[in-house]
Amino acid sequence: MFRQGDWVTIKYGEYQGRYGKVSAVHVDGSCMVIPYNGANEPGQVISLDDSGLSLIEPRILSRTELENLMKARVMYRDIAPEVFPAFNIRAGGTYRLEPEDIVEALRNINRRTDPLGEFKEWFWLIQNLFYEDLQIRERYDEDEFSDAPETEDQLFSTVFSLTERLYWRLEERFVSREDTEKYIVRFDEETSWDDNILTNTGLEETAYKAVCEDIAGRVRTFEYNRQRPRKEWVYCPSQKRHIINSYESEEALADTSRQEQALYRKCVKDLFALNDTQAMKILAWGYLEGSAVYRQNFRLAERYLLKLYQKTGDAYAANALGGLYYEGLTRKGEPDYEKAFFYYSYGALAGIDESIYSCGDMLIHGQGTVRNIDTGMNLIVDGYKDTMYRFSEGEFDNRFADYALKMGNICRENIILGMGARDAYKFYLEAQFAIRKRRKAGGFFRDEVVEEKISQAIQNIRETYQPDPDRNVLKADFPIYISHLFEDRFPIRITIGQDPSGYFLKMSRFRLVPGDTPRILVTFPELSYVNLVSELTFRLEDVGVVKVPDSGETFLTDGFTKNENTNALEFYSGGECIAAIEAKWFVIDVAKEKMLMKMSPGSI
Repeated sequence: MFRQGDWVTIKYGEYQGRYGKVSAVHVDGSCMVIPYNGANEPGQVISLDDSGLSLIEPRILSRTELENLMKARVMYRDIAPEVFPAFNIRAGGTYRLEPEDIVEALRNINRRTDPLGEFKEWFWLIQNLFYEDLQIRERYDEDEFSDAPETEDQLFSTVFSLTERLYWRLEERFVSREDTEKYIVRFDEETSWDDNILTNTGLEETAYKAVCEDIAGRVRTFEYNRQRPRKEWVYCPSQKRHIINSYESEEALADTSRQEQALYRKCVKDLFALNDTQAMKILAWGYLEGSAVYRQNFRLAERYLLKLYQKTGDAYAANALGGLYYEGLTRKGEPDYEKAFFYYSYGALAGIDESIYSCGDMLIHGQGTVRNIDTGMNLIVDGYKDTMYRFSEGEFDNRFADYALKMGNICRENIILGMGARDAYKFYLEAQFAIRKRRKAGGFFRDEVVEEKISQAIQNIRETYQPDPDRNVLKADFPIYISHLFEDRFPIRITIGQDPSGYFLKMSRFRLVPGDTPRILVTFPELSYVNLVSELTFRLEDVGVVKVPDSGETFLTDGFTKNENTNALEFYSGGECIAAIEAKWFVIDVAKEKMLMKMSPGSI
């Protein structure tokens, strides 16, 4: 028995065979039906109850029609006027989907005006309507996925899984479409994007086309390779990228055979001929630093770094070029300061520390640019403070050693008013301490050169500033070398206490969240001493005034000053003096530490 609102197939009259909706049901079971007249466009989703759906016959596709649909010779929207309700189609037979069918489908889809939308619709049909009818062998199997498939099953699993992953990535993008998100489809290789593409849609289309070419390339190379011995195999660009990326480290590449290394070099060379960015990077850094497959060659490094910079504007390539020209590595040791400053400037604008302190040094000395001491000093001082803070936090693989070396040079040349050989020695000690920490942490290119420069600087400065190598006690009327602690964005924890040996002053950095107490970098050039400590302790002699908060001897402070009238050291919080101590001597004793700096250059 039909009900009002049911959809039915009309079997009588001039509208026989068309769809209609029941508007009234007579007592004898006959119905009054309003024929479908186009008010509900084909292709839209229409809610039908079960009884109505069961009466509407699906559009049955022949095997040939199914093949045409799978190869995207015909799209769903081409047959949508013949289908009601939406997607009410079935296959009359089965069809075995082959990798070449997917390639042809993508080729046909790309000829249409909306390839992204067409692809999504085409693959939706495969996944949701015709999966069983297509006799798909293995959609995705990790064991069958291969960048160089050797069997048809491997090939199909690889091609279909790439297609499937492309669909789901685009599905996510089509659903969310947030303007702030730059969606890029990436699989096993790095995709090179057109620099002119700025919109999300442009990025999607570029990614889509890259994956289409990837799929087609894998099928073409499989067909070419299947009748040839392995030594004669060829690879498509994505496979070449996979071969390159399969080596996780320089050590892994070094452990391979000569044949594998030769294949690696050939893949890089072929990709470079295609203007591939990744190949440019491999060649540039390979020849700059030397590797398992590339012998260090600064002239070739210059060539590939220039190519990389001109194509991408890569700031690290600019920084490396600056280093080549500054050291004269491409001209038998003769520097080219103008080129060096030009490229270092681009690196500095991108925030690369090596470029920043190099530009600062060149501005101070007028090398390759107009001399500007103030700007140069500001660059180096700001970088020194920033990297020292991060070094104290445990970030040993930063450029603190280089900034400290530059600071020492500035002091040695008396460029900073009031700072001379003693201060230079302090910075050189920090540089030596930092470079050793850095090299243990992995280090940077040419760290051995930096370490040699630091050792030479220490040796030279000791001709002017000669501390006692056996001294381990330092007395001063002020707790020296603590000012930088108060530049921290967090307060300092202070303890003014007393034990059987007398008064003491302890200082440590404070954090609002639980965890290890951040360490302090302390350097005493008089003692040839530098170290990272969690707490800095001063012994006090001839103590006069002692004032501590009512809350106890340990407190937090955000600033300090020395009262010129009372000679007391005053600690402040929120602009109010909360504690004070006056002593004739603030004493540092490093006798129990094992970090005493010996007089021999380069030793701790």
